[in-house]
Amino acid sequence: MAAAPNFCADAQLETVLSWGCDAKVATVVLSGLARQSRWALALEVLTCLQRRRAEVNVQHRNCAIFACGRSNAWHAGLALLAHAREPSDVSFTASISACEKGHCWDLALDLLQRALPRARLKPNMMSCSAAVSALEKGSQWSSALGVLLRMPTQRVSIDNVSYNAGSSAYEKASIWQGSLFLLGSMAAERLTPSQPSFGAATSACAEAGVWSFSLAVLKAMARAQLLANNIT
Repeated sequence: MAAAPNFCADAQLETVLSWGCDAKVATVVLSGLARQSRWALALEVLTCLQRRRAEVNVQHRNCAIFACGRSNAWHAGLALLAHAREPSDVSFTASISACEKGHCWDLALDLLQRALPRARLKPNMMSCSAAVSALEKGSQWSSALGVLLRMPTQRVSIDNVSYNAGSSAYEKASIWQGSLFLLGSMAAERLTPSQPSFGAATSACAEAGVWSFSLAVLKAMARAQLLANNIT
């Protein structure tokens, strides 16, 4: 089998596909296009594969959806999802992330709460995290926290991304107790709070005028940074 071409250059589509229509090589090519945010060319590759009656699998579509999301072409990503015969949880995560980057929090929430169950799929850490981030960025703090707080009941682990988005939502909603709660929950889950987590809790406490808690968070952040420096 011929080696895949160098698709980093602006080659013509036929040159990109000169190696043939092998499914594994197509995945490599589309993954590269996704990393480069070349969503239009990724769609052309899919179209050409279909025209040649070659296999177009879920990985190919997922790569194209990721390319659309990275390019803020969320509408194209959702179109790919809509036409997928058997979308995977990765398909939905990529689509929700595309909605996040496109500031379409309502579509992200709909994908998580309605479209995902219709496809007989369950939410996971990645899809929930993407939805929480989309809602937080869309100033839908109550909905963001709702998704976050339902994750444990759905047996979905919460990662740093979700905690950070939740802490930011609590901060913007002026609920300083929630920010502190999430900070403590991260420690209970053996996750290392990052600077955004500490920053959100500090700001929430400061804005509420509970300076003693704000100073306590700052001290905890200093200790965490000192520990990290000692480890590295």
